[in-house]
Amino acid sequence: MDRNFLYRKMYALIKELHLEKAKPGLLSGYGVEHTSELEDADLQDLVNRLDQMKHDKIFAAQAQEDVKHWRSTLLTLLNRYGVYSSPEDWSHINHFLLDKRVAGKLIYQMSIDELKATCVRMRAILRDQTQRIEKVERLATMN
Repeated sequence: MDRNFLYRKMYALIKELHLEKAKPGLLSGYGVEHTSELEDADLQDLVNRLDQMKHDKIFAAQAQEDVKHWRSTLLTLLNRYGVYSSPEDWSHINHFLLDKRVAGKLIYQMSIDELKATCVRMRAILRDQTQRIEKVERLATMN
């Protein structure tokens, strides 16, 4: 691959990852002080490592957004059920979620998959609650 292309890509990745101050540390891992002293294979390896760091950073940010989304969804469902009423009072939420039939964990301890599964359970609980209420109203109108 073209060395100039690799230099451009390396500097772009360093800037994008805000690693300008860490550049001497990155280069010291290859036993050099300047990028011009890097062998072709080392330069390619450094670019690959920086590219992987960028990918990991994007993946971590996306995962964090997913966690926020599913926590918000779960809190919305808990609010509909009547458990979550105030952002200052987490005791009701914690007590409800710690029940093994619901989640068995606190909300911040759950992975994305656990959050999704708990949302499914909450939707089922809400559906059952709605059906019970409709049945009671139907029986009340019949009497």
